[in-house]
This record gives sequence, structure tokens and C-alpha cells, in this order.
Amino acid sequence: MPLLNDQKCKASRYQTKGTMDIPKKICVNGNDIKLDNRYDCSTECVIYVAVCKLCNQKQPKTNFYFGQTLNSLMSRCNGHREKFKDTKFEQSALSCHNKEEHEENLGEKLTNFSFGVVKHVSPGIVPRLYSRTDQESLKI
Repeated sequence: MPLLNDQKCKASRYQTKGTMDIPKKICVNGNDIKLDNRYDCSTECVIYVAVCKLCNQKQPKTNFYFGQTLNSLMSRCNGHREKFKDTKFEQSALSCHNKEEHEENLGEKLTNFSFGVVKHVSPGIVPRLYSRTDQESLKI
């Protein structure tokens, strides 16, 4: 069994607790990627990885999602979690995956995924297509 990384979700009252259980090193398309153990779910400006636990049980190392956020990973996970509804699932790659591959588990929201911080980046590196105000007005 691979060694788990030391990244933790320290916010015990949030639903992301227990989801940061990816191994210290993952292999994606033949490339080893090491998670940076200096960061956790409260770190802002990160590139993160989400792994579908259900797909990984069937075919390990085949289903990864990489995302980036200016907010903390915890906040971004909450954004993904909000999209696990029949009317909004297309607004998140994770809920789309769950709906298409594991529709019977759509109500489980993010419990089917493990998360890890790949790296911390400068805020200028993460492209911002529109502000939060614009997102609200566009109902994205």
C-alpha cells in the first residue's frame, strides 16, 4: 500500500476533512507527481488533484482531475460540492464525472474523491477569467 501524504484538512467542521488521502506520489500518464506536504486544504492559490476513488478501485491510476484555484482548496471543494445537483452538475467536472460514471452515488457528493495539493502558485499565475461578481451575474 502506498504511503499517504502528510497533507491534512485541519478544519474539522468542514466536509473536506478526511478527503486528503492521496499517496505522496501519484503516477499520471507515466509521470510521477509528488504532492507538496507543506500545504493543506486551507492553502490558497494552488494547483490540486482530485482522484475518483470508485474508478481507482476498478482501474488504478486512470482517473485524475487537475484544477487550480485562487481560493483555498477547502473553498474550491465547497464550490464543487454545490454542483452535485441535477440542475447544476454540468458546472463542475467532478459532478459531471460522478453523474456520467456513478450516477447512483451522485448524492455522495465529494466523498467519492480524494484531494491533494500539487503545488502552491503565485496569484498572478492562476488565470482569472472573470471576477466573483461577474460569476454571480452570469449565474455560473
